[in-house]
Amino acid sequence: MEGFIHYQAQVFKDGAWTKPGSWDMRKFDFGEEVGTKLYYSMFFEELRDIPEMYPTLRDTGFYISGWNLLADLLITPIVMLALKLAPRLSIRPMGKLMWWAMNRSKPPYRVVLKVEATGQLNGKQARVDASIEHEDGYELTAIPVVALLMQYDQIRKPGLHMMGHLAEPDCLFDDMQQMGVRVSTSIR
Repeated sequence: MEGFIHYQAQVFKDGAWTKPGSWDMRKFDFGEEVGTKLYYSMFFEELRDIPEMYPTLRDTGFYISGWNLLADLLITPIVMLALKLAPRLSIRPMGKLMWWAMNRSKPPYRVVLKVEATGQLNGKQARVDASIEHEDGYELTAIPVVALLMQYDQIRKPGLHMMGHLAEPDCLFDDMQQMGVRVSTSIR
């Protein structure tokens, strides 16, 4: 709930970051089992340096969908409003309300992270789709950390670094796959 208090929704659009409070919504198709849903923008600090790392980048963002219609359309707006109006007083009751709404979800359970990218690959227009998925969101949070730690001797350097900027991606995804994460990629 504390994360909702400082929730940012900005995306990098048309070569610039939108305002932190501005929302963006997009539809994404996650295939037959999950389907097409509406997703809301969400900012992570790890995203901030990506446009600088890739100067020709025009648009990027992170989008998230929730748990079920009750949680997404009714409870989440109530929680966001309560946390804006009375952050300290509402954390515990809003956390309980959100937990109750999340537990109204029905199987199959799945967390999917997907990248849809278009641009130039070897001088030609290309589209890359990549995804990772797991039935347990907590495991999907922990597995990449373990996979990164397996690379520690090869990537160790002084200072504080963002995990996504430090890890060797092919090795990271191979190790995650060995730990039960489904990884898929396609290039067209």
